[in-house]
Amino acid sequence: MSIHDLCKISLDKRIELGQNLAKKNGHRLWTKDDISRLKSLYLQGLRSSEIAIAMGRSHDAVRSKLSRLCFSKYHYYNRQEDFYIRRYYGQKSLSTMAAHLGVSVTSLVDRATKKLNLKHRYSGENSHMAKLSDDDVELIRTLFEEGLTCRQIAEKFEISSSHVANIVNYRSRLKLTFKH
Repeated sequence: MSIHDLCKISLDKRIELGQNLAKKNGHRLWTKDDISRLKSLYLQGLRSSEIAIAMGRSHDAVRSKLSRLCFSKYHYYNRQEDFYIRRYYGQKSLSTMAAHLGVSVTSLVDRATKKLNLKHRYSGENSHMAKLSDDDVELIRTLFEEGLTCRQIAEKFEISSSHVANIVNYRSRLKLTFKH
C-alpha cells in the first residue's frame, strides 16, 4: 500500500489500521478509561513519571499522550508577553517577571535570550545570582583602596574573603547594573 493509497482511505479506516499495527507491534492502546484516568492524575498535579508508574506505562507514552491531548506544560508566548519581557527585562527581577507571566525563570530567560535576543541585561544587582547591591560593590572596592584587607571587608559584609578578592580584582561584578 503506497502513501497515495492511504490518502484515499477514510479517517476511521486509517485509525483502525494504525491500531491494528500498534497491537501487532506489542503496544497497548489507550482506552477511554485510560485517558480519563490519565487526565485525572495529571490534573491532581502528578508528574508524568509518576503517572507512568501509576498506570503501568512508559514515561514516553504518557508524555506523548498528554501532549496529543493538549495537556502540555510548554508555554507558548504571545505578543503581549513578548512586549512585557522586552519592556522589563533587565529592570525587574526575573522571579517577579516569571510570576507575573506564570512561567518558570528558566523559561523566561530562554525566551528573552534565545528568541528575543536580550542578552547581558542582568549584570550587577539585577542578576538573580547577585548577593550584593551595586553600592555595596563600589563600597567594597573603595574600602580596599583605603587599605582594609579582604578579610576585614568580608567580616563587615558577612561574605567570604575570596568573594571580596574577586570583586576588588574585578574577577566578579565586572559590570554594574545595566542602564537603558
